[in-house]
Amino acid sequence: MPPARASDYYHAASRVRLDVLDSREHVMRNAAGAEVAAILKETIILDDPEAMCRAALLGLGVTLIAVPHALPHLEKRALVRLVPQWYADAGPISIYYPTRTLLPAKTRVFVDFVVDGFRRDRLAERFAGSLG
Repeated sequence: MPPARASDYYHAASRVRLDVLDSREHVMRNAAGAEVAAILKETIILDDPEAMCRAALLGLGVTLIAVPHALPHLEKRALVRLVPQWYADAGPISIYYPTRTLLPAKTRVFVDFVVDGFRRDRLAERFAGSLG
């Protein structure tokens, strides 16, 4: 029988952890609004989400990484979400640029390209950890 809570999965597993820059405790949430601390035993400490993803692919542990880094591997079923009904919100993906009337054309083209890509590929939906 599978564990009843998200923390039960994580407490039983090793974890690949982001370096000291991200040493904060992560709070996992579900759609009902329940929260649980994700307290994980570190076996490897890395400072690069792509390296964390690669370590998980190599079977070196469980990692908590942003969906954009894991999505290609999740879609190929090379990685699986251990607790798909739970997620940790790391905040939005944003593009910052100066607000000016005469925004440089290159900046405007880049922003439009990114926005169009997000709409076309439904990236906001696909990146939403809360959607399982």
